[in-house]
Amino acid sequence: MSTAFYVSALNQSAALNAAGEYTGSIEVQQSVNESVAGTISLTDAQEGFLFRTTPETGTGNNPLYNTGLEDAQNWTAVAKTVTSNAITSVGDDHTAPMLTVEKELAAAVFGSPELFDLFSNGTVINTSISNAFATMNTAVQNNVTTNASKQYGNAMIRQFPERFALKYNATRASVANTRSVYDAAVIKGVTGVAVAKVMFSATGTLESITTISTTTNSFTLNEELSITDPTGKTSLQITVPSGSTLWTSTMLTQLNSASGTAIAGFTGPGSSTTYVINTNVPGTFTGVTVTQSGSGTGTGALCTMKIDTTTSAITSLFVTTSGANYVKNILTTFTNTDTTPVVWTIPATTSSVVGTNSVQAAILNGNTDSADIEFPTQAGDVLRVMFTITPFSTQTVANSSAFAVMTYKANINYTVGAFGA
Repeated sequence: MSTAFYVSALNQSAALNAAGEYTGSIEVQQSVNESVAGTISLTDAQEGFLFRTTPETGTGNNPLYNTGLEDAQNWTAVAKTVTSNAITSVGDDHTAPMLTVEKELAAAVFGSPELFDLFSNGTVINTSISNAFATMNTAVQNNVTTNASKQYGNAMIRQFPERFALKYNATRASVANTRSVYDAAVIKGVTGVAVAKVMFSATGTLESITTISTTTNSFTLNEELSITDPTGKTSLQITVPSGSTLWTSTMLTQLNSASGTAIAGFTGPGSSTTYVINTNVPGTFTGVTVTQSGSGTGTGALCTMKIDTTTSAITSLFVTTSGANYVKNILTTFTNTDTTPVVWTIPATTSSVVGTNSVQAAILNGNTDSADIEFPTQAGDVLRVMFTITPFSTQTVANSSAFAVMTYKANINYTVGAFGA
């Protein structure tokens, strides 16, 4: 079922021109409201309404794509661009909406909606009605106010906030693996720093710690070590106490110089004399790579992903390292760094499938503050505005000099077309 995004900033009003004035007059009838169909292409709807974000002072983080932290800044609307929306039909003497306007005008001038035939200039009035719709439709097309984008965005965020998340429409494309994999965990001693891959089983048992590189080769034997999530979050916290029975000269060598070798003795379960797992969140993956296929050339982004270990559905997905050249509508693949890699994908967009959107591409590129972003409009969405038609300013009722009063209002529902249409 289609959902309409009502944008009052694009509402239009028009009075029938002088050619549509009848020199007699009427009684006032209550205005009639109805819906009128319209269309707007997916490209126009996406490119017509834009926004960007502002980095938080002092951190450089932006809403939507930072390392999983909240930001004090907000998104701001960018002026609407010219669009090519169209009304499907303005009707005729036998069909709405023209017929509805005719009846309302006849009621206002002659006192009855059935007396339109009393107008001696009916054909000209019909042309005036058609012109009024055309003028208002053109005004919607040419409206380039920031407020239009703001209202459009607020309406979408209120109804579909999930579209703005990196995990939107991402599904598992291979067998689930519910262990945790920290691709670049940080090991710190008093002054020594190393990087390692830390892996836990699905039940939370520490399986291995494999050194990847040494940043500062000044570890000393028997000192206390801390092993933490590389993103600075608290999903991983392991302590190896000073004097732990794990400590050996081989382990010291591995920390200070070796690469790619599992540190001896780090298989669980731990104890207060070996190591202590303060925190481990099952189903957490760091260093998740992001690639695109087809015409997509996006590369370089790394993410942290957390999944529901029962369903394998993504519960959290955020960028830790921004990439470049990611684009919308292309198949996007997220791969964790498990021994047996697990893949999640956002599909390519087709006429029947919603794929990677512009917000997701911007999050991966890390440029939500430096480039205008399209709101994630989808085929079948509805841009709704209201048109109002009133009589020409000097139109009087038929049997007096009183001005005719008529207010016709209609919701114009511009339905967003299919991808590629």
